[in-house]
Amino acid sequence: MKNNYILLILAVMLCSCSKSHETTAKALFNEAVEAYMNKHYNKAKNLLDSVMRTYPECEEIAREAHDFENIVFRSEQERTLLFLDSLLLKRENEIKTQQENFVDVGDRAEVPVYVHKSQTVVRTLDRSTVRGYVDKNGTFYIASCYTGSSHINHTMLRVAVGDNYITTDTVTNDALNHSFDDGGQVWETVKYKYGSDNGAAEFIARNYEHRIVLTFEGGIPCTYVMNDVDKQALRDTYYLALMLRETVQIKSQIRNVKITLKNLRNTNNSLLQTANKE
Repeated sequence: MKNNYILLILAVMLCSCSKSHETTAKALFNEAVEAYMNKHYNKAKNLLDSVMRTYPECEEIAREAHDFENIVFRSEQERTLLFLDSLLLKRENEIKTQQENFVDVGDRAEVPVYVHKSQTVVRTLDRSTVRGYVDKNGTFYIASCYTGSSHINHTMLRVAVGDNYITTDTVTNDALNHSFDDGGQVWETVKYKYGSDNGAAEFIARNYEHRIVLTFEGGIPCTYVMNDVDKQALRDTYYLALMLRETVQIKSQIRNVKITLKNLRNTNNSLLQTANKE
């Protein structure tokens, strides 16, 4: 009986908030408030988490820490939203400037497809090269474009800089590999969509200052040195695609943050209504 009484006393002592624990918990809470005022939100959240996890027996302070954590989280989300809005505006201005060098070629798709002005069909009819295409969502692909007096029936592309090279997948799909002629000159176009370029586009973009050798393979091999105009155009198209994809991601993040803030406001309103009823 005596032992049971001692155990009960010990349990009460363990469950209660001692003065020393209360002092430490308050100190951590005050430090969290100071961190919040200095906009060190991660530090504030970590300190508040320490209060709640380490001193749950100090119920009043732990409850204040929980409520204040919501305030910190909301401020953090608001700051994130401001940053994303600013970043989106910056990227959209950069894209607007870059797009002045592009024209909409449609490509029989609902989403507009852009090609560099120096790489339109009219401007590349008389040369074999690699063209780049990008849509407004940043979806990007390249096409090997051959012209000559007879067909070579190529189905793949090899891109080389010195001893380093990348080879695309073989493309035989009629929707992506087609040709025509006018009786004296022939044209062949192979589109490498859905990642089938195996990184060839990035390889060209990153090595555009070097001598790039293109080899059209799969039929009668033909080799060409990519000219400076096409190298620059491909590089511009590739980086425009990266910026467009980034804006899609930023817009998605903005939507998610706004939803989070809306949910926080709804939760706070519900809590306030409950408190008023009580």
